[in-house]
Amino acid sequence: MTRLICRLRWLALPTLLAAGCAPAGAQELYAMAGWQYTPSLKETTSSYSFEYAHNLSDYAYASFTWLNEGHVTDHHRDGYSPQIWLRWPSSSRRFLLSAGVGPYRYYDTTYAAKTGSVTDAHGWGVLYSAAAQWYFRAPLVLQLRYNYAQTSASIKTNTLLIGLGYQFESAAAPGPVPPSHYDLSTPRVEMTLMAGKSVQNNFQSPQGTAWGAELRARLTPYIDGNPMSAVRAANGA
Repeated sequence: MTRLICRLRWLALPTLLAAGCAPAGAQELYAMAGWQYTPSLKETTSSYSFEYAHNLSDYAYASFTWLNEGHVTDHHRDGYSPQIWLRWPSSSRRFLLSAGVGPYRYYDTTYAAKTGSVTDAHGWGVLYSAAAQWYFRAPLVLQLRYNYAQTSASIKTNTLLIGLGYQFESAAAPGPVPPSHYDLSTPRVEMTLMAGKSVQNNFQSPQGTAWGAELRARLTPYIDGNPMSAVRAANGA
């Protein structure tokens, strides 16, 4: 059975319902595009990704990345990865080098070996990454990133991406915002509405519309609750 993956690509109409709103904290959001190379097939294709980064200290941060690895022969693969990074800032704090690693959950449109039919082969691997960031003009950041996706049951890939990031909070000094700016004490309830498209995971990739709604409440400084969530994806085939 073909898996229907809903990819909500545009965030629309975010509404904060809380009496007070906490600062965004030291968070960054990146959109990147570039190329992917599959050594076993000797093929190159386009690739793109979205990354959320959360600063832990001047020398470490955590990230969550969604990576689309493009289309090569018999493989249309994408996936997501939470990673932990170490980084080395320059004396000016405008240039940084980073290295990260984390588990990679992938979804690959390919052929079932026994039946020859199209299937969504999903599994786990490891995503190794290296990046260079240039904080050239607040709140914008330029990032050059390399990823190596290592898997045991699917293709191994190399991706090279470049893109822009946005800092959600400014600071007096250039570079990453220190996590001491966080304010987690304010109660908060959020309602988010989303709209985008769904892509059926086969080689024809029929598309349809998709929408979602989510209500989220802060339970403790580090835990949120999700009492209501709804997602609808329409098959465009």
